[in-house]
Amino acid sequence: MIQVINEKAIEYYEKVLEIFEKMLPPNHPLLATSYNNIGVVYYSLREYSKELAYFERALGIRQHSLPPNHSDIQNVRLGIEIVKKKL
Repeated sequence: MIQVINEKAIEYYEKVLEIFEKMLPPNHPLLATSYNNIGVVYYSLREYSKELAYFERALGIRQHSLPPNHSDIQNVRLGIEIVKKKL
């Protein structure tokens, strides 16, 4: 049951991401949030390579759009460290 819910969450997050990609500039922070959210769901599904890919995209956007010492950047880096240990 939980897996079905997570798969539905990914489906909806990807729809939101698709809308954001059409409406927002490529380095908008909401895109990073969407990538991060999808990555979190992949973590719960134990699909770590997919999670890592989404976290890395989120990090790239956040590094481009936020000050270097912003907590969101540090949070994504921490998430990347955690998932790399799982791989």
